Amino acid sequence: MEMQQMIQWMLAKMNASQKQMKAKMDTSTKAILATHEIMNEIKEAMRAETKAYEEKRMAEMRTGQEAVAARWPKRETGVPRNNGGMSGVQAASLRQNGI
Repeated sequence: MEMQQMIQWMLAKMNASQKQMKAKMDTSTKAILATHEIMNEIKEAMRAETKAYEEKRMAEMRTGQEAVAARWPKRETGVPRNNGGMSGVQAASLRQNGI
């Protein structure tokens, strides 16, 4: 009878230690999952911040391009602005002479 009691005691002890180990693993798993969830939230926040910054920069660029377009409107004749590579003085003298 002594041997049977010792075996039952050992089985109970093993069962208890298994339950304890499982509880520790569950706690660790929950901690890991919580960490991953926090990291994903941080990544999403960074993506949103980056997207907002890029949209702001694009809006600024569009505003700048519109300001440039308003200041130097395109010619409707289709003549290039560089006057065929002439200097401004040459182009002015040609315009004065009616050419």
